[in-house]
Amino acid sequence: MSFDICVFHSSAAPHQPIEFEKWYRQITEWDIYQEYDDVSVCQSDLQEWYKSMIRRFPVMNGRDQESSAQAFLAAHPEANGDEAEMLLENSMADYSLSQNLIYAAFNWDLASEVYMMARDEAFRLGLGFFDLSNNRVYFSSSDIMLMPDEYGNIPEPVAPLVDSTTEQVSGDISELRQQMRVDMYRDLYEKSERSQDNLNEIEKKAFTDKNAMFGLMCFILWFICFLCFLVFQKVFDFNKWGDILGFVFLLCIFMLIVRLFVRSVVASTHLKHRTGCFFRRK
Repeated sequence: MSFDICVFHSSAAPHQPIEFEKWYRQITEWDIYQEYDDVSVCQSDLQEWYKSMIRRFPVMNGRDQESSAQAFLAAHPEANGDEAEMLLENSMADYSLSQNLIYAAFNWDLASEVYMMARDEAFRLGLGFFDLSNNRVYFSSSDIMLMPDEYGNIPEPVAPLVDSTTEQVSGDISELRQQMRVDMYRDLYEKSERSQDNLNEIEKKAFTDKNAMFGLMCFILWFICFLCFLVFQKVFDFNKWGDILGFVFLLCIFMLIVRLFVRSVVASTHLKHRTGCFFRRK
């Protein structure tokens, strides 16, 4: 895992997050047919930043690999043999050079040292500094822009920081992301409350009229049973009161059964609606 940063010419970079990201993406879509190890293509201030950095962090790949390694070892005469080779290997960095931007990847163990040196050198030369690990762009020590986070949201601008340490920068970003998560969950809760209110209104409206619906069903069933009674009377010649009363008694039992059935259907439907609500007040 590497610690990646980039420095850029401030006058060439857009000062809006979306435009800056497009500009940055366009430059860092490295063309495989083009070499990015020639510092002469960079503007003069970027060249000076690069030469300052490779004295402490030699070039891993490219034209300046051998010369920067020799200069680094000459600056550390106390190290020799395997110790010098290991020190050199751990200190190397991979630089990608373009006209208005330099992208560099360093050993993660050196992140704090790299951050402070690269940023201070950029400010000294009037360059912009992009801290990729915290999505923070410095156009100067007091002109700071936050880039979109992993959700695509752009946080509210924060007060300029004249001199922040790596820990402070990381803490600010963590606090912003935490606040965004809180806002997201608050919005979800409010939406769930509104959805629950709407569901309660629909449920109330649906089951407020259940008595009227039940009465209508009973009327229809009584009408059907009356027609059946007339048919049975014609077919079986019900002329005796006993037969008529017996039929009415059976009819009442049938209606009671039907009423219990209808109520059970309504109750089961009501229960289905209640348990089907994901967000429900207790």
